[in-house]
Amino acid sequence: MKLKKLEKNKYKKLLFLVIFGIVFICVGVLIDKTFSMYQVSKSFEFVNGKVNYYGHSDVYFAYYNGITWLEDIPKKNNADNLVYDHAECDNEAIVEWDEEEWTPKVKNLTKAKTRCSLYFKVEKDTTVPEITMLKTGNYDYADNISTIATAKFGRLGGTLECKVTSYNNKVVSKISDINILGKHTVECTATGNNGLKTTKQETYTINAIFTYNNGLNCTGNCKKSYDHIYLQNGMRQYGPYVAMKKGCYHILYYGLYVSYIFNNLEIQSTNDNWVGEVTKLNYIYSDLNYYANIPKDMRDVEFIATNNSTYIVGIYQVEVNYAGETCST
Repeated sequence: MKLKKLEKNKYKKLLFLVIFGIVFICVGVLIDKTFSMYQVSKSFEFVNGKVNYYGHSDVYFAYYNGITWLEDIPKKNNADNLVYDHAECDNEAIVEWDEEEWTPKVKNLTKAKTRCSLYFKVEKDTTVPEITMLKTGNYDYADNISTIATAKFGRLGGTLECKVTSYNNKVVSKISDINILGKHTVECTATGNNGLKTTKQETYTINAIFTYNNGLNCTGNCKKSYDHIYLQNGMRQYGPYVAMKKGCYHILYYGLYVSYIFNNLEIQSTNDNWVGEVTKLNYIYSDLNYYANIPKDMRDVEFIATNNSTYIVGIYQVEVNYAGETCST
């Protein structure tokens, strides 16, 4: 009888140990699962924080979209339109959200292993892009890095593209990118990553100033010195090659004794097999000017002056300005 009783007690103890073990494992799994939803953070910013346990300053964060648990904090300006809503912490800790740095700042931290749940919500970016364009006006394209347009977007950002609608929709970002003399319409489109779009236009007149070291050349018995090209008898100044849009242009020469070349001015385009007619010629001692009609868009218009006088002619600048759609007679 004693053996049976001992055997019965033995089975009771074994059953108790098995049940205790199962309960212990379940509690451990539950605790582990609870804390696995929280991420340990040691690198966030504490604000007026104080922890009374030396060496223990961990804070556990969990992130939610509404009631849905997120594996990680949503990225700033994310495509899901998630923005910070609020936080709930134990141990009376408080979270302040830094929108610029996109990070939590914890206040009133008094205990180690404090847990905070950060909640995010969907808030669509409905910002319509705004475009600010360079004002309509006359601009010298050579080395002009003036920005044509800037755009302001919502938190999701966007892209800005400007095209010269009057010249093959060439994509440009600054005045020197246009690189074609004449009157041009530039259209800029700002497209937000939220799908909203804004379009704006401005008109720019592109002129040019060329000097002896910026496009002007000479042949034969001539030299470049003291910011001038000096032409002796029979010598020619030529250049630059420049693209020009259809229209009327005013060409001005500045230098020394330039009046002596007034009967020997030419405008032409070799690639387009075109020679222009110089009209309305005017001159004084130090400069002369004329008008020329460009009948179509051309790639390489060239300005030429020949000195057939006995004087040495100095040329230091050729200025080309757009004067309208057609030259008046």
